[in-house]
Amino acid sequence: MEMSKKKTLVWFRRDLSIEDNPALASAAHEGSVLPLFIWCPEEEGQFYPGKTSRWWLKQSLSHLAQSLKALGAELILIKTHCTISAILDCIHATGATKLVFSHLYDPVSLVRDHTVKEKLVDLGIIVKSYNGDLLYEPWEIYGEKGQPYIYEL
Repeated sequence: MEMSKKKTLVWFRRDLSIEDNPALASAAHEGSVLPLFIWCPEEEGQFYPGKTSRWWLKQSLSHLAQSLKALGAELILIKTHCTISAILDCIHATGATKLVFSHLYDPVSLVRDHTVKEKLVDLGIIVKSYNGDLLYEPWEIYGEKGQPYIYEL
């Protein structure tokens, strides 16, 4: 991965792959990639993964770390009680000027992502999120009345 003065944190969540990952591709194109995975069970609420899902997560993170290492990047793994604090700590420790990540659509993630974006933008950090899972964002599909389809049901 290209090394330059621009440092971008790539926040991995459920998109634990280097293939077909628009957030990672964007960061790699722009400069230095700092891959980050944050484990914050307290914030998962009803979406906290079960035992089998946690086992799968551990295996996937191990594979992701190996894939990133082959590209010259070390995966930063953080267990925390507060995602935004962990991201801020990483930004201060690394000098990153940008955070990128793929969208998640569950209610907990939507609120958390909005809070993260708002806080970082207020601090002058560039934040960009990407559609890494869907052909179209839910709010980009319009019905017969010209409204986003989700509002016309």
